Amino acid sequence: MSSIYTVFKNSLTLGVANLITKIITIFFLAIVANRLGADLYGLFTFGFAYISLFSGLTDFGVSDLLVREVARNRTLVKKYLENCLIIKGVLILITVVVVGITLPLLGKSSQANAVLAITLCILIVMSVALIMRSIFFAWEDMNHPAIGDIMERIVTFVFGTMVLLRGFSIIPLLLVLLAGVVLKLIYYTWMINRSIVKLSLHFDRGFAFQTLRHALPFALGIFVGTIYSRINIVLLSMIQDDKAVGLFGAAYDKILGFATFGVMISQAVFPTLSRVYIEAIDEAKNIYRKIFQYAYIVSIPVVVGIIITADKIIHILHTPEYEPSILALCLLAPYVSIKLLYYGVSIVLTSINRQRQRVMIELAACLVFIVVSAVLIKRFSFVGACIATVSIEFLLLVALYIYISRHFTGLPLLKICFKPTLIVALMGAVAYGLRAAPFLVQVLISAGVYVTLIYLTGGIREDWKKLLQRFQLRNSVSK
Repeated sequence: MSSIYTVFKNSLTLGVANLITKIITIFFLAIVANRLGADLYGLFTFGFAYISLFSGLTDFGVSDLLVREVARNRTLVKKYLENCLIIKGVLILITVVVVGITLPLLGKSSQANAVLAITLCILIVMSVALIMRSIFFAWEDMNHPAIGDIMERIVTFVFGTMVLLRGFSIIPLLLVLLAGVVLKLIYYTWMINRSIVKLSLHFDRGFAFQTLRHALPFALGIFVGTIYSRINIVLLSMIQDDKAVGLFGAAYDKILGFATFGVMISQAVFPTLSRVYIEAIDEAKNIYRKIFQYAYIVSIPVVVGIIITADKIIHILHTPEYEPSILALCLLAPYVSIKLLYYGVSIVLTSINRQRQRVMIELAACLVFIVVSAVLIKRFSFVGACIATVSIEFLLLVALYIYISRHFTGLPLLKICFKPTLIVALMGAVAYGLRAAPFLVQVLISAGVYVTLIYLTGGIREDWKKLLQRFQLRNSVSK
């Protein structure tokens, strides 16, 4: 029970932080899209999508490996941190060279190249910050990462909005975003040096090469995962134009805002599950069931809610130029649930040392995704990108679930999904009946119906009782 309590506590901490940062991000990106216009916003979106393709090279999976190994043996923290920082430095230099070689091949304008150069700087700083963040995760301390994320988003929102309102364009905006991630890196470094381990650089060549070898499956996983989330934007820019990217991005950014709650779940679960798998495999299986159950309960009403309120979301946040994004938002809505469940399943495979098999399945699906996306984008523009994104991600989820059912444990899917599906259907009927009501009223009433029925039917009631008892016990012991 203590491990499940730790998972829920960490998930709640990151969940609250994620909710705050995603709300800020959604409104901030809406301001960016409206002030820049569809064409420049398309360039903004393309810049981050293209540079993100190199995130696997800058990290090479060493951050995830650090979390797993240090969570199992905390005495290794200094050795891993010292060597991983030096490895990062080398990987960053390689990334800069590779990006520098590829930029002329894109045939973009000087403005686009400047956008890509600044975005690369943002990726580099974020990559170093990721190592620091991994130390906190290995320590099962989610408070400092949460504080760092919120601090960064507030800084970028306030100063980024000021830059746009003063009439500046995309380059000054990107410099503000760079300043935000630098601030977060400084905070992480200071807190680690103060409370966990004194920072120093000592290179152990044998240990470093061993780390890279063990991190390779993680690196491939990052590379494949990035392609899944970003290659559709890159292909859309190459096959269509920046405006199509902007219309797609206006919907996709909001979907990713919800879907990345899965990243939060993975980050909260990974260190605990990696440790528990070694110590008590039955408890690891129980954690997996809870992850899947809660991911489904949380995500399915979001999907239905987005589909029903898509027109209001776009009309509230964007100018009439983004009217076509309503269809894109509806088509992409199922991606929220699929992606949350994917994160839950995939992180279990990584925690139980099946990352190689996970990567092979994802790599095969990735190749199919690229081909299908290219064909559909050429025929249907951003609508084709939406269809390819959702359909191939669903097939990947099914493949991973089948594998983990055969090699770890299966799940009672009917028991997990039946009640929430019926309740969300009722919620959808209520939301549709309130379509003439103000957006906030429609959302609050519909969500209230769903949460109340889920609780009354026992979907989460017993778990919350146990967690509350555990929390009270811990408090009484501490006193």
